[in-house]
Amino acid sequence: MSGGGDKGGYDPAKLGNTLGKKLESYVNAKPPVFKQNLYPGLSDTTRGGLQSLLGTANNPAFSQGISGALGSYANRAAGNELGMDAPGYRSMRDTLMSDITGQVNGAFNSSGLFGADSNQTALARGLTEGVGALDYGNYQDSLSRQAEATQMLPMLFEAGQAPAQTQLGVGAALDADAQAQRQGDFDLFDRTQNADFRRFQELLLAFNGTQANAGMQEQPNMFQQLLGGGLGLLGLL
Repeated sequence: MSGGGDKGGYDPAKLGNTLGKKLESYVNAKPPVFKQNLYPGLSDTTRGGLQSLLGTANNPAFSQGISGALGSYANRAAGNELGMDAPGYRSMRDTLMSDITGQVNGAFNSSGLFGADSNQTALARGLTEGVGALDYGNYQDSLSRQAEATQMLPMLFEAGQAPAQTQLGVGAALDADAQAQRQGDFDLFDRTQNADFRRFQELLLAFNGTQANAGMQEQPNMFQQLLGGGLGLLGLL
């Protein structure tokens, strides 16, 4: 079917000439370009939410509250504000001692034995039992409060890091937005500035592929050589 006398046969030269002219028309045509940044950016709602998070993280009331609680529990964990130094305990202990002394001495005064050895013995026993029980209970309470303070310190420390962690999270989101915006700008630049070269490259590959599929094994013609050389030069830019 490749004989020259068969008018209905396949003519590679004619096909190559036709494709070359078509390719030339495409080369001369400006390729369409979507001239908008593909990254839409953060919405107003998202940006507003990030700003609200920053505002919450920078709330001085929270920072002051955590700082005060941390100082209080740290003081207690160190053994302060416990035992005799527990708030109000010394006054309560003095009141109990005064009450016991008054009751015991009053009873012995009524019987005319005020100041006797028995009076002193009874007063000592009363103070030991009453105040001793109070002191032991305060000791147990001090141990419990100190243990509680020790357990609270890590949680308060972690809570104190929350504002900084929020700031880091918001900052990371804003950094990612800026990076995406930069990438979108680069993509737009690439599409607008290199559109002609991309079209040229695609058409050349299509032309060469069509020739190969058609079984054209002859040497590249002048048009192919010029296209190939132009592509190489553009690739070096």
